[in-house]
Amino acid sequence: MFNLKSHESTGTIAKVLCALSLAVTCAPAWSDDNRPKFEMAVYSDAPQGMRILSGKYDQAIAKINTKSFSADHLHVKTNLCVAYIKAGDVDAAETVCEEAVVAAKSLNNVRTSTFIGQSAAKVRARHLAIALSNRGVVKAVRGEFEAAKEDFDAALAQRSGISSIETNIERLQIADEESA
Repeated sequence: MFNLKSHESTGTIAKVLCALSLAVTCAPAWSDDNRPKFEMAVYSDAPQGMRILSGKYDQAIAKINTKSFSADHLHVKTNLCVAYIKAGDVDAAETVCEEAVVAAKSLNNVRTSTFIGQSAAKVRARHLAIALSNRGVVKAVRGEFEAAKEDFDAALAQRSGISSIETNIERLQIADEESA
């Protein structure tokens, strides 16, 4: 468990369990009591994805940080973001989620085999939507509801078909109303 003083003031302490595979299966995040549950994305077929999905966050962080990956490796940054938020290191998660968004925006090599029948542009949009939505969750956890909404709206604008983005928007609205 992690304690975020900034959230105590808003009454919204969200703790995030992240599980959304590239196959777009989604597991809800969890939070204290009846607080909204946010969702994040994990690339299960990327480095340490399965370890993150199995709850071994600290091990995943250690393994990712001891390997040499290119600075813009989107899948690694995304998985590391999720592992950090789940492990309770919101500051590190925020930094790595931002790096994932930057990597998604500059993505050149696209594995269209991951999403059979989709164009490279559609696949890029899907990766950007995932990165933006994950960053939005981190902002929501911090109590930065307006900034989180901007990220969720930008993710939704990618028209990726990822249902967790709409779910996060709905849950953010609930969190915002509860904090008022």
